[in-house]
Amino acid sequence: MAAYCLERGITQGSFYTWKRRLRAPAKPNRLSKPSFVEVKPPKTSATGAIEICLHSERRLLVRRGFDRDLLIEVVRTLEATA
Repeated sequence: MAAYCLERGITQGSFYTWKRRLRAPAKPNRLSKPSFVEVKPPKTSATGAIEICLHSERRLLVRRGFDRDLLIEVVRTLEATA
């Protein structure tokens, strides 16, 4: 063992540490669990409105029949000033 370690420039302590690590059963990786979360659609209020949360704690309340293009323009403007 001493000659093997000497030839490779490693200490015997390092050799035994790696030997123990490699023989030990593998620990489960936290990333091996599913990385997705169930998403449920937001519940609308009694008025049928949804709340959009923006940066800087800004919030928009949008009701049915809103103008989509206007909403996009408003959100872009608000987010650009955040």
